[in-house]
Amino acid sequence: MIEIHNLKELNKLGKNLKYNDHIYFEIYNKIIKYKVIYHPLVNLNGFNDEIFNVLEIRNKSKFAKKSYGYNSKNSKIYYHQWPKSKASDYPALTRLVKELYKLLENKKAEYKPIYSRFEILDL
Repeated sequence: MIEIHNLKELNKLGKNLKYNDHIYFEIYNKIIKYKVIYHPLVNLNGFNDEIFNVLEIRNKSKFAKKSYGYNSKNSKIYYHQWPKSKASDYPALTRLVKELYKLLENKKAEYKPIYSRFEILDL
C-alpha cells in the first residue's frame, strides 16, 4: 500500500496506482481519503463523489472520459458514485487522479481564507 497526498508525490512515484493504495485530497482544512479498488476509488469517510463535488465537477462521466479514454462503465452515474473504469485499469485511474490533483491545486490557489483579508491593529 502506498499513500499519495498530492500530484508531486504521484508523479514522483513513477508508476500507476494499484489496488489498496490510499489517495488523500486536502482542501479547506479537510482531508478526503480514498482507497483504490478494481474499478473506482472508494471514499473511506464519505460519499464516493465528494472530491468531484468539492471541485464543482458537474459532469463526472465527461470528465472521466478524458482521462480514461473511453466512456465510464456506469451506464448512468448516479449521485454519490465514482465513474467506473474498466476492471483493474489502473493507468486510467492514475490519469484521472492526476487531473483531480491539478484541479485541486488550482482551487487551493484561488482560495483565500476570510481572516487573511483583515489587518490586526494594536490598540
